Amino acid sequence: MTRRGPAVPKPSAKVWHFICAAILAGIVIISSPPRAIAQGVTMSPELNTALDRLRDALSRSSHPASTLSEHDRAVLFANNDKINAAALNGRQIDDSLYQAAQSDYDMLNQGFAEDAAKAAGAKFTVQKRSSSTFSPGTDSD
Repeated sequence: MTRRGPAVPKPSAKVWHFICAAILAGIVIISSPPRAIAQGVTMSPELNTALDRLRDALSRSSHPASTLSEHDRAVLFANNDKINAAALNGRQIDDSLYQAAQSDYDMLNQGFAEDAAKAAGAKFTVQKRSSSTFSPGTDSD
C-alpha cells in the first residue's frame, strides 16, 4: 500500500531564480578571500586590529609600539611568525609597519633573553646585526 501525502506545489520560475541567486551569492562570499588572508597566511581580527593601531601610531611617534597597549604588543609579539610571513608573501603589510613590529619584537625578545640569562647567572650578549633594517624571513628570532 502506497501512502501519498498532500501534493507539493512546484516552485515558480521566480522562486528558482531567487534560490539560484542565493546559492551563487553564498559561493562568492565563501570563496572571496577576506583582508585577513595574506596568500595563505591567515591573520586573526585581533592581529589585524593591533596592526591597524600600530599603523596609526606610526604617524604620531618615533617609537610607535611604545604607545600601544600591552595587549596589542602581546598580540603582535605572539604573532610575529604571521607578520613575517605576511611581509614575505607578497608584501601584504608595508615595510614601515613591518619595521615597527619587528623593532618592538626585537626589543621585547632581547629583554626576555636578558632577564632569563640574569636569572640563570649567565651573561647575555646581543648578536651584532649586519643591517639596521629587518628583512622578512632572515631574522634569527
